[in-house]
Amino acid sequence: FGPQYPRSATGICPRNMVVLAHYVGILAVCGISSATIGSGHNPGLSMGARFKGARGPGIFFRVSWATEVPQSQLDDWFGLVAQGRAEGPSSPYFVSELALQEVASGVWPPQHANKPGTMFTEELAKLAKYFPLFDTVYIGTLLLPRTGNASYWEDYAAAQKSVAERFLNLYPLARHPNFAWYITDEGCIEQPSSVAQLLELSSAALNSVAPLPILWSPAVCEKFDTLPGNPPGSELEPLLEKLFCSKNLTVPVAIHFQDHVGVTSTFQFPFYYNYSMTSDDALGYYRVLKRVSAKCPMLREVKVNMEMFVEHHNPEGQGGEINGAFILDGDPREVGTRRRVYEAQAEIGVCWAMPHWFNLNTFANRTMNIQCTEQQLKNGTCTHPYFNHVPVGRLSSHRTGVNWK
Repeated sequence: FGPQYPRSATGICPRNMVVLAHYVGILAVCGISSATIGSGHNPGLSMGARFKGARGPGIFFRVSWATEVPQSQLDDWFGLVAQGRAEGPSSPYFVSELALQEVASGVWPPQHANKPGTMFTEELAKLAKYFPLFDTVYIGTLLLPRTGNASYWEDYAAAQKSVAERFLNLYPLARHPNFAWYITDEGCIEQPSSVAQLLELSSAALNSVAPLPILWSPAVCEKFDTLPGNPPGSELEPLLEKLFCSKNLTVPVAIHFQDHVGVTSTFQFPFYYNYSMTSDDALGYYRVLKRVSAKCPMLREVKVNMEMFVEHHNPEGQGGEINGAFILDGDPREVGTRRRVYEAQAEIGVCWAMPHWFNLNTFANRTMNIQCTEQQLKNGTCTHPYFNHVPVGRLSSHRTGVNWK
């Protein structure tokens, strides 16, 4: 389940690695006043308003990160989003959606596991000012430990409903019309019977709070060519039709499935990447799900959650952050190649996760810092190869990214 803690957020300082516009300038171009953003109020106009209809990839964000990294890191992360939104769909940094993994405690982070359902109020207060950057902000509620009880999925649906209601009391839709729902629990898509109750009960519970679009991001846990059937996947397809065409699924859902490339990877220092799952596996699942969506209206959208990380296993050879594995940025060349494949043959959805997206998109500019003097780095005159080409001004001081005040 969703690893990736930003372990070295304060390592190589990302200041000045890209030339970002002053936030006020970006807002002026996009028609939003800085006063509006400062209040956390969204009047219905997003940063992408001038690119109506343009949809880019999305980014997952673990809410607890908001207080685990410095404010300057948050401003850097979302400052790059702001740059991409100002530049438009042709920008390498253009994204249109944000998904908050969970807004209340549960299984993750472990230090809060004994207090499930506690709202991350401090973290959300820090993040709210960034919500208007996105066309859609998916709200995940919480994840609970699997108990094996017969009533588990009913209990989980009720917990999601409670958290969703409390969240909208804090951040009402009248001020945030770009909200949608995210089902935080996952499961494996090639085991439809094991996730049917999760999907049916969770979507109904969230819809009962507010009838908003719903996103779910299950994993594909097996290599596609190992699936039963000839051709592979031919036995899975009717099972997925049964799941998504079921009369028990009463609310349309979007599926941005995890390609599982990151979870099944291993990394050894200094630069040895080993990948098990590939884009070929994801494309196989994508084609099956697209055929299912053509028959089942409740499956309203199919995209790929492109995992941008690798795992350095613990000394016992175990993966997973909860087991002490290190979650690191993926191989830039592999991620870039995979992205091009998905852009050409599928659709990229909301991807895991913000720290990796930022690091992978800026590492080349960061390497330029060794060619600049300390004074140039401090005063913001260190020249980098990628420049912001929107004429809204440049940073002239040592401040990082965007001025969010």
